Amino acid sequence: MKKSLGVAILLAVPAAAHQEPPTRRLTPIPIQANAQFMTVSGVREMKNGQLLVTDAKKPAIYLIDPKTGNSALLGSAGADSGQYVQPGGIYAGRGDTSFVLDRGQARITLVSPSG
Repeated sequence: MKKSLGVAILLAVPAAAHQEPPTRRLTPIPIQANAQFMTVSGVREMKNGQLLVTDAKKPAIYLIDPKTGNSALLGSAGADSGQYVQPGGIYAGRGDTSFVLDRGQARITLVSPSG
């Protein structure tokens, strides 16, 4: 009798754990930037509101201030330190440190919070 009661409790728990969260609608916010993009391959919002944006086809990594539209190109295209070939996804590190995957060189570029 104890086995069947235990099984009934175990079967009831997974059903309650799979409830879908309520749908949340996001409102688009247009942002103007003085940078020209070919393909946006990654975006990360920093704590100060700035955006880290990668363009895999150009190749480029930008730090953009959405309030002013000003952008700063970080690093440069190439194969040396601080350079990249095909920057893609942006992954969060501690604080506002970011890791940018360089698909063209199979390596990670570290971007500090100040760029």
